[in-house]
Amino acid sequence: LLYSVVGDIGRNLNNVKKSNFILIENEHISTELDPLERKESTDLSKEEIKEGFRISLERFKRMDSLCNLKNIDFYVIQIPTKINVYKNMIRSKTQQSILIEQTLTNIETVEKKIVEYFNKENIKKMTSMEEFEK
Repeated sequence: LLYSVVGDIGRNLNNVKKSNFILIENEHISTELDPLERKESTDLSKEEIKEGFRISLERFKRMDSLCNLKNIDFYVIQIPTKINVYKNMIRSKTQQSILIEQTLTNIETVEKKIVEYFNKENIKKMTSMEEFEK
């Protein structure tokens, strides 16, 4: 099962303009990202985002409960977003823009809340970030 919490909570943001792309390049990577879209889709101060996030976390709890009923081990593997993989490069290439910092702060807040929730609900989680940092 592949599921994106950030993608899911941000799908209803049709009013976000796609004109804020930033090109990130070096000898190994050439990619674009839209920090405004990510910032908006991870802004837990907005009620619709907070509610979508709550529903997403409850889905994981429900999946874990269903697996437990059937004696099946349930693990969530966190696959990092492009912003997470390249956040150090993004910070260095964008001269600490307010938008980038707000975006990264929002993402870090969401990730912290995911870890807290999974720990509280005893949902097993693994990360693959170490592989991407090589």
